[in-house]
Amino acid sequence: MKKNPVSEFWERIADCLEEEELFLYTKVKLIHELRSMINDSTETAKSIDMNDTFLKIAEYAEKDGYEEFAEAIRFQEPEEAHHREQ
Repeated sequence: MKKNPVSEFWERIADCLEEEELFLYTKVKLIHELRSMINDSTETAKSIDMNDTFLKIAEYAEKDGYEEFAEAIRFQEPEEAHHREQ
C-alpha cells in the first residue's frame, strides 16, 4: 500500500529545509504525485497542468477539498508568487 504523498512530504521536510534545492524538489514531487492521483477535471489538476504558481495550485486545491495538500504546498512559500521549476 502506497503512503499518502502529503504524509511523506511532512516526514521528509525537516531534512530539506536547510537545502533549498532539496526542499523545492520535495515540493514538486508532492505536486506530481498528487496530480497522478486526482481527476483531470478538477481545478487543481488544471492548475498543475498549466504550471501555475505554488500559491495558485494551493488555492485551487483548497477549493477542491485537498486541504492537507494545500497546506503542504503553502509551507514556507513567500507571499509573492513564484513559478515552480520543472
